[in-house]
Amino acid sequence: MMSPLHRLTCIRDLASRHDTFMVDQWGVLHDGQSVYPGVVDCLARLQDAGKQVILLSNSGKPAAANLPRLVQFGILPTHYTHLVTSGDLARLMLERREYPFTVELGQRYLFLGSDDNQSLMDGLPLEPVDSVAAADFILLSGVRDDRDGLFYHTLLNQALAAGRPLICINPDRVRFSAGRFSFSAGAVAEAYRAMGGSVHFIGKPHPAIYAHCRSLLPDLQPARTLAVGDSLYHDIGGGARFGAATAWVMGGIHQTFIRYVGDDVCAEPDWVLKRFSWDE
Repeated sequence: MMSPLHRLTCIRDLASRHDTFMVDQWGVLHDGQSVYPGVVDCLARLQDAGKQVILLSNSGKPAAANLPRLVQFGILPTHYTHLVTSGDLARLMLERREYPFTVELGQRYLFLGSDDNQSLMDGLPLEPVDSVAAADFILLSGVRDDRDGLFYHTLLNQALAAGRPLICINPDRVRFSAGRFSFSAGAVAEAYRAMGGSVHFIGKPHPAIYAHCRSLLPDLQPARTLAVGDSLYHDIGGGARFGAATAWVMGGIHQTFIRYVGDDVCAEPDWVLKRFSWDE
C-alpha cells in the first residue's frame, strides 16, 4: 500500500481532472458548529471553474432542513449545483413505494430520529405509531443525545422479537456531538443486523444514492467525478464502487493514520487532503 503522504494534494491540483465533485458535509465542510477554513473559497473557485458540485450527505433529514445551517456558515446555494441527502432519497422512494418501501412493507412506522421532526413524512399515506408492537416497520434517521445505548438495545430486542424490519436512512456509524464522538444511526442498524434483524440502508456507500445523483445530472460521468469525504467506509468506499476517483479528508471521522492503515474494511483513497481547501 502506498503511504497516504505520497498522495497528499489539494483541490486546485485535482480540479482539471474532474467535472463533477461529490462532497460530504459533516467533517469536510463543517463540524456542526462552524465552517472549516477555506471551504467557502474552495466551493466558489469550483463554481468559477464551471464544475458541478453535489453536496452529498447521509443526513436523514430533507435537504431543506440542512440549508439554514449551511447558509449560517456562508455556504450558499450558489456555491453548489445540488444538495442531496439520504433523507430526500428516502422520501422519493416512499412516494414511489420503491424497494424497500414496497406496499407489502405496510403503512405504520415507528420513527427514530435525532429529534421529533418528521417533516420527511409530511403528506405521505403512512401512519406514525409510538411502539414497536404497533409498527409495520422502523424508520431510523438518527439517534438522540438524550437516549443511550441501552434504550436502543432494548428497542432492537423488541423489534427482533416482533420480526419488524428496520430501514436506516442515515448509515453513518459515528457522529460528533457535544464535543465528542458518539454512535450514530448506522451503528444502531448494524447492531440490529448482527442480532439477526432485517435491515435496509439508504445513503452512502449504498448504490441508490449515487444512481439518484446521476438522475439529477444526466451528463455525470463517474470517470470524471471526484468523491470527497472523511469517512473511508461511506464516502471513499461508496465513491469508488460508483466508479469515481476519491479524495479522503484527514481531519474528519478518521482523525489519524492509525485508523486509516488498520481498518481493512475501508477503501483506499486515490488522494489525500489535509482539508477541503483550494490550495493546501
